[in-house]
Amino acid sequence: MEIRKTSIYDNFTCTAGKCPENCCRGWRVHIDADTVQKYLKMKGPDGFIIRACMHTDDTMPYFSGKSIVCPLMTMKGLCSIQKKHGEDLMPEICRRFPRDIRNYGPFAEMHLDPACTRVSEMLISSQNDITLVSSNGVLDLPLYGNNDDRDFLMDLDRSRSSLLSLFEYDNSKTVYSLDGIFTEAMNIAFDDHERVLGIKESHRERESGIKNFPLPAGLLNKMTADSFYKDKILLYSPFFYRLFRAYFRYFGNLNPASADRRYRNALDRMLAEYPETTEHIFRYIRYSLEREYLTTYEDYSFIKRILDNIICANMVLMMMTVCHMKYRRLTVTDEARIISMTERRARHNDSILKTLSDMYRNGTPGFFSTDMRRP
Repeated sequence: MEIRKTSIYDNFTCTAGKCPENCCRGWRVHIDADTVQKYLKMKGPDGFIIRACMHTDDTMPYFSGKSIVCPLMTMKGLCSIQKKHGEDLMPEICRRFPRDIRNYGPFAEMHLDPACTRVSEMLISSQNDITLVSSNGVLDLPLYGNNDDRDFLMDLDRSRSSLLSLFEYDNSKTVYSLDGIFTEAMNIAFDDHERVLGIKESHRERESGIKNFPLPAGLLNKMTADSFYKDKILLYSPFFYRLFRAYFRYFGNLNPASADRRYRNALDRMLAEYPETTEHIFRYIRYSLEREYLTTYEDYSFIKRILDNIICANMVLMMMTVCHMKYRRLTVTDEARIISMTERRARHNDSILKTLSDMYRNGTPGFFSTDMRRP
């Protein structure tokens, strides 16, 4: 079968305890059924400790402490299960992360998840364009999802190519260009939505003054204060927490017009000092669409895929600007940490991303009519 692999895939090496944003922090560590059975059969104090750290919700068992840090992480930021028992006894998600492999049937794709800080750093610091490299091989993995409409899959693949071409970076583009580019991307998603689902009227308003990028400061503030930020961020990312506190100090008490002026001025100063950030933002968006758009094959969420990227990219740009305001610097490591923590806080959290999307729909004119924007 055809195997498409992102060009940085084989270069990944985990930085383990040296990682500035350890992947054992910031989310629940779900435990697959096979590994649960191994834990249930373990004898001795190690088995007792592991079972005591397991919790259950409506989905599957998971490891998580009150601080949103895996309780089995050592003081040095390493996995105590791996240290004592080897990789085979770790949950499947821990063995695989940040590798993301999906078997679509006619082809499979292998990506790396930018929720890993090292992956984000590789993504934005690569001297070459990040592309999918195709080869033939054998991949013993179950199919992704239950859809078997191969014509639909090929259509999606072509649409994705059109989307990716929009976000190819060249020196003529700025972060402000992304406003119009996202408008074009949204139209592609709406075209797919209407054609595939047979919907002639999906409340799209083609001619609009929509501002996708950067979003207005008032809307960003609502998204940040009411959903994106929470106090527990201090426990799993002091760096991210300090950025949020700086954000509230700089923008929290301003009216929308004043906040917009301050944000645009700070953004322009940051981009003037670090012009490479523009290309990094383009790379991040393009790579995210490359990883995520084909998942529409399973859930038909064409428009959501674009919304997710509008929201996450805006949050990333805003936090990069705040980082520059606070520290008078913006290193590649700073950018990578911001991207990875945004991915964990938003893209990997369906309820938060839905809340942010609803805020966007209700707070942004254009594309979505009143009916479409009603909660």
